[in-house]
Amino acid sequence: AALDDLHSRAAETRSGRWLSEARWSDQAALGAVPASLCRLASTSHRIDLRGNRLVGAVPACVWADEAATSIALSRNALSGGVGILSENVRHVFAGGNRLSGALLPGALARSTDLHTLDLSDNRLSGDLAEVLAAPGARQLRYLHVENNALEDTTARPVAAALAALPDLVEYDISGNDFASSAAAEDRKSTRLNSSHGSNL
Repeated sequence: AALDDLHSRAAETRSGRWLSEARWSDQAALGAVPASLCRLASTSHRIDLRGNRLVGAVPACVWADEAATSIALSRNALSGGVGILSENVRHVFAGGNRLSGALLPGALARSTDLHTLDLSDNRLSGDLAEVLAAPGARQLRYLHVENNALEDTTARPVAAALAALPDLVEYDISGNDFASSAAAEDRKSTRLNSSHGSNL
């Protein structure tokens, strides 16, 4: 089923009322994320499009949805970059896609309570240590960015950036291109299994 069809059916079922959750996981939905989702997402606390066959870039309004506290996009074929997250989002699951380009600190610039960031198994680049130094990363508890093309520098090692996050309890940074020897050791010795990972 196309995502547009699912959106139409949901709207009809609820007699035009806004949904508290935009949940269409594992529905074999095809195609791009439609612009119509942005109107629905504006009042949805949870956006769940996991495990479909979605392609193309994620609309900026989905990343920046002020109402959503959870954005789940894992296990699709979505491309493009990671947009600017809203200040209210607490959990982002976008593992197992084709997201690419530089992950920039600006993506977390507005975040104030981000607990989970799962961008594993994508094609993202950029300086991870710089991203983790952004104020929006301060509340992170679960970080999964394994199997990308992220980097650090010897002057700003990612291990130091991770150690500076007071609430971090679980992370996986393996399968990236870190320059610092400390990061090379860290990604092996601190890899943990997570129920919050990209299998969601």
